[in-house]
Amino acid sequence: MNEDRNTTQNTHEQKVQSRVKTFSCDGCSKHFSTNSDLTVHMRTHTGEKPFSCDVCHKSFSQHGTLKVHMKTHCGIKEFSCNVCSKNFSTRGGLNTHAIIHSGLKQFSCDVCLKQFALKQSLTLHMKTHTERPKLFSCYFCRMSFTDKAILAHHIKVHKGLKNFSCDVCLRRFLNQGNLVKHKRTHTGEKPFTCSVCHKSFSEKSSLTGHKKIHSGLKEFCCNVCSKKFTAKGTLNKHMDIHAGLKKFSCEVCSKRFSVKSNFIIHIRTHTGEKPFCCPVCRNSFSCKSHLVIHKKAHSGSKEFFCNICSKRFSAKGRLIGHMRIHTGEKPFSCSVCQKAFRDKSSLTKHERIHSGSKPFSCDICSKCFTQKGSLKAHMKFHIGVKPFSCPVCQKTFYMKHSLDGHMKIHSGLKRSPFLHFVGREPILWEDFLWFSSFEGGKK
Repeated sequence: MNEDRNTTQNTHEQKVQSRVKTFSCDGCSKHFSTNSDLTVHMRTHTGEKPFSCDVCHKSFSQHGTLKVHMKTHCGIKEFSCNVCSKNFSTRGGLNTHAIIHSGLKQFSCDVCLKQFALKQSLTLHMKTHTERPKLFSCYFCRMSFTDKAILAHHIKVHKGLKNFSCDVCLRRFLNQGNLVKHKRTHTGEKPFTCSVCHKSFSEKSSLTGHKKIHSGLKEFCCNVCSKKFTAKGTLNKHMDIHAGLKKFSCEVCSKRFSVKSNFIIHIRTHTGEKPFCCPVCRNSFSCKSHLVIHKKAHSGSKEFFCNICSKRFSAKGRLIGHMRIHTGEKPFSCSVCQKAFRDKSSLTKHERIHSGSKPFSCDICSKCFTQKGSLKAHMKFHIGVKPFSCPVCQKTFYMKHSLDGHMKIHSGLKRSPFLHFVGREPILWEDFLWFSSFEGGKK
């Protein structure tokens, strides 16, 4: 028994003695217990990375780091998160990921007090507060970067290195993060949920931008018109409007747009595509915002109201347009005759008078119109629908203004100059021409 105890004690003393740090670094005076540890450490000073990946040629200072890296190419992810089932190639990666679920944010920025779950996230954030020299320059385009890792990622763009492939559509990506985001377009996965309205998003950046809607934070301001935005990208697109940059051109009518989303919506006016459908009445729309406004008609929600006449609206844009009635503001002016209008749609309709454009065509007789409403009214003549009925004599009309003119006959306020008589029955001149056209056809 005593012999076993003495043997254990001797083994322990040997291990302690073996841990004596006798190897010293000449560069920083740090000490190590083995020569191999010192050799690995010296590579941090020399920058030597003798272990290279055969797939992507990335280099590493240690063989163990290369072995871990190879798992990203072969797809081995043996460590799984028991909360969201996300898989990782290393236990360290899983442990780091688990901190996100814990909600613990122990790393705080000394400048703006923003907190982070991971130390590397704080390190990256701190760079936003300090102007660092861009020492790493791309030898293709001479663009400079503050970090070598960012430069390495940038060079992949020039070399076309896309080592990560989607197994569904075979599309390739520069890094695994972009591949993960892309795969959500196939799976429909939206793992990032807003804690206020419970709306879900496929990317964390989209959730971060969405949260600013609830907070009302708009930190990016236009220095021309003082309009504010929640995201810098949206501000940059807005600035193109002031600069007059219209890089998106319609191949059908040659109309140009400064914003790509507006260009896509415009294209649908030519194709007739209406991908956004109301689940209640099955009415379809060319853009999502119109569907959102339409849905409020079913719910009866009118959250925007005029502080002058108390009229309520379902959309903020309609309230803004309404307010111009009170203020008399007409910010949209015709470049030909200088006539001003309260809203852009009225200006667009007016400009067709000068251009002679009639984009709305009847499928039956090919007659063209400058406005969609005129085409709708015209179609009633073909199908014989007269939706406007006189409450006095029950006579029906194709258009409301015809009914309005007819009502003056009953009220005695005014007799229409277009009033004619066929037998004893009074009809409007418009209807008279309609019936005359049939009579003429019979001759």
